[in-house]
Amino acid sequence: MQRASPEYQGGMPGAIKNAPDFLDSSYFARKPVALVSAAGGGRGGIHTLHQMRTIMQALCTSTIAWQLPLL
Repeated sequence: MQRASPEYQGGMPGAIKNAPDFLDSSYFARKPVALVSAAGGGRGGIHTLHQMRTIMQALCTSTIAWQLPLL
């Protein structure tokens, strides 16, 4: 699974958060997940990456250790 998100005011948009909320958690269990975020400014979406990592770990995914913030 690939998850990419823009960063709005230091967080992910609601539509990105709603996707895993509406699916059964067994859909995500033990599946590899890569995280990518894009934002302007010096941090490049790092806040959104942190939020996505926390959510994906709560769903028992195999989140790839490397993450990619794009400036």
